[in-house]
Amino acid sequence: MGVCYPRPTVAGVGLILLIFSQGGNGNDYWRFVFTGFVIGSFGAILTFLALNVSIVQAVPPQASGVAGALLQVCLQIGAVIGLSVQAGLYSRVNNDLSDWKGSQFGFWFIFAWMMLTGLIILAAYRPEKSVQVLEQLQEEQQQQDVKVAEKAPQGDVTSQMA
Repeated sequence: MGVCYPRPTVAGVGLILLIFSQGGNGNDYWRFVFTGFVIGSFGAILTFLALNVSIVQAVPPQASGVAGALLQVCLQIGAVIGLSVQAGLYSRVNNDLSDWKGSQFGFWFIFAWMMLTGLIILAAYRPEKSVQVLEQLQEEQQQQDVKVAEKAPQGDVTSQMA
């Protein structure tokens, strides 16, 4: 099972374009801002989809709904914290949203946060360990299924279906 990390990189390229766009005056809008938003959004979508699939596949089928819900809760809390920090960074420069420096501070914050989480993932993520744990949980589930099947009466409908 190979591990591929292109998604956050794509989002990072979009953020770099936004950081250095200087507000997108004139033709710089199409060159930096528009392109940065398109590339960054595409990277964020790829990252979200890969994360969602990875989380759901990393747990037993019975717990996939809970894992998906926990991911959504974490994403919502992260969005609230991120937007709060960004709002503070925007107002840091003359309390004026038309000044691009506040936006640059916000984009730098997002970029730094992305790099920090990327480093944490690179340091802590062990796909082999996830596979071992999942195999162990599947074996336990099979053993429980065998015990349930052994306890079922022979005339039971469930035992006839198997």
